[in-house]
Amino acid sequence: MLIGIPSKCKSTTIPLDSIKSCLVLFLKEKHPGQLLDYTTDDLPNFLIFDRRKQEAIENGKDGIFVFSSTLSSGYRVHYLLVEPDSFQILNMIEPIDTNVLKLVQFFERNKEYCRDDILFYIQDLILTYQENEKYIKSFNGIIR
Repeated sequence: MLIGIPSKCKSTTIPLDSIKSCLVLFLKEKHPGQLLDYTTDDLPNFLIFDRRKQEAIENGKDGIFVFSSTLSSGYRVHYLLVEPDSFQILNMIEPIDTNVLKLVQFFERNKEYCRDDILFYIQDLILTYQENEKYIKSFNGIIR
């Protein structure tokens, strides 16, 4: 849970700029020093990506996306769950069971996902968590 930044924002229509603003604030708070003067305009759509559909986020598009501060490997990747009236950031620094539960709750609210989609996203979340752990361990506990 972020202090001062809601992990879930409500709206009837969520403009992409609003989502990107929250993501920039999240990245600045969770990854200080990586984003010097990063603004919403500096976060291109292709950095917010649906791995299953192989598509970048667009206005009015809901779904499950991954994002980080850069395309370079070696940066932690987080999840973004976008629904018609809200969105939620899954901080991949939190325990894996917390994020798997949030993803399952997302699927319970959004019944249009088939079994194969659900399995893909759960597996991808676990693999992303493991990759993030490798990144953290590569710094010998210097970062967290």
